[in-house]
Parts: sequence; structure tokens; C-alpha cells
Amino acid sequence: MSYILYIDTSGTDSLLFLSQDEKIIATKTSALQTNHSHLIHIHLNELLLEAGIKWNQIHAIAIQNGPGSYTGLRISLSAAKGICYVHSIPLFLFNYFEIIHYCIPNKNRPIGILLFARENEFFFSAYHPQEGIIQDPSLILISDLDSFIEEKKLELVTVDAKLNAYFPKIELIELTPAKIAAYIFTKISSKKEADLFYSEPFYLKNVYINK
Repeated sequence: MSYILYIDTSGTDSLLFLSQDEKIIATKTSALQTNHSHLIHIHLNELLLEAGIKWNQIHAIAIQNGPGSYTGLRISLSAAKGICYVHSIPLFLFNYFEIIHYCIPNKNRPIGILLFARENEFFFSAYHPQEGIIQDPSLILISDLDSFIEEKKLELVTVDAKLNAYFPKIELIELTPAKIAAYIFTKISSKKEADLFYSEPFYLKNVYINK
């Protein structure tokens, strides 16, 4: 059996869990975004203590690597890189869209997955049941989004309830830790291991830094 550690500090709520194959055996969360950097290593150590295992028993670390908060994405990725380097654990990166797409109940239809970026801008990706990905994850303006949805006859899906204010017919799906664990377990054997030196957050937006 394989122990897999999953880390997501990309948004307001963090999610960290330890799974044995696809079964979750320990979970830690935080609902305050400003606490993610403070709590991440505390939570990681608590997960191992709760499961009764050591770092050298972890087979892989999986990261939800974006899109999301740039600071949040850096917190999880930098923590994971350090742990993977010290303990020789392989690192695997997953973007939010592929996880969400796995959790959609009915995929036999053209689907547009939508996440809020900022006012009138969205993170967006689209899938067709026969053609696969028809729009790679990208940042898109609401004006361009409307025409693309109409052209491709897409049904919109999200995990963010506040998007209903922009798109009343959007479908809200539930993203549970159990579903995420199942997806990670099914994909990790065929996914390419991330390079610890070159890996960076899958942010999609331009980064502005004040000197």
C-alpha cells in the first residue's frame, strides 16, 4: 500500500490529507487564509502522528498547484519541495481544473469549468465528451467568455457558489476530499514526477510585485 500526502493552500480554506492508496486516513484544514503559512508544517506533522508513520514511509506528495492565491500556491509548493528534497519523495503537481473535471457527475456533454479570478475575469477551461480539452486553462474576460460559451454550446460548472451571481444557470458541484483522493490515486502512477528545481505555481494571472 502507498501513503500519499495531499496539500492545497491555494484558497481561503486549506486542505491537507494523508491517504493510504485512495482511502483518507487523516485530514487537517484551516478556514483562515492568513494562517496557512503558520499552520502548514504543524498540520503536516500532526497528519503523520495521527497516522503513526514517518516521512520515509510517504511514497508521494501531491499538490493542488493552481490556479488560486499566488501566496497560497507558493506556501504549499515551497513546503512540499523542501520535504521532497530532504526525504527523497517524488512530487506531483495537479491543476484545479483536472481535479474538478474528475468530480463532475455527468461528463457526456460540452462542459466549461469556471473559477473566479477577479472582477469580470475568470479562470476557464472547456471539455468536449468526444474531443477532450477544447480550451486549455486560461484567464478570460467575461466578454470573451460569453461568446465562447454560445459558440461551443457549453454547460458551465463550478465549485464556487458566488459565480451564480454572474451566471444564474451555472452548475455547482461538490469537491470532497474523498473524490480528490480517488483522483490522485488513479492518476499518480501515470503522471510525470515534477522537477523540484523548475516547478512553479500554475497561477495563470500576471504577478505584480511592489518594491
